[in-house]
Amino acid sequence: MNLTLSHEDVAALSDVTRHELATLLGLKLGLDIKSSNFSTANEAENDEAEELTYQAIKRFMSGVSAKTRKVLKLFAEYDGEATVNEIEKRMGEDLHWPGFMSGVTRRLRKMTGDTSANFFHWDKGSEDWKSWKVSVSPMTCESLKKYYSI
Repeated sequence: MNLTLSHEDVAALSDVTRHELATLLGLKLGLDIKSSNFSTANEAENDEAEELTYQAIKRFMSGVSAKTRKVLKLFAEYDGEATVNEIEKRMGEDLHWPGFMSGVTRRLRKMTGDTSANFFHWDKGSEDWKSWKVSVSPMTCESLKKYYSI
């Protein structure tokens, strides 16, 4: 059975119902009762990576390609952080950055209903983008380790 809820559908639900639905789906969510703003954790820092539980990672992985799973496994093996160079070495010519990033981002945003959700945090510490550090949140790293039995 598939159930599709639009952003408007979710916005029409009560705060409690939205929280219960998110918990059922295995998503860690932030809930601001005063402003009735329901969003995934870390939304305030649009650059921050989402905190994904093991259940959310299982659900996320069910909708991505084998290539994407291979890249994400690297984050489990490298304790949640890798440079662009390390990722490219692992994937070789197989990695098409724009396709990979847009696919992961679309999947996460569709799954969470949050149009600003990010799977990765980018530390742009130098001008050479291949040396930039790409990381996932600590919870997502632990969830990936469990998913890959690492």
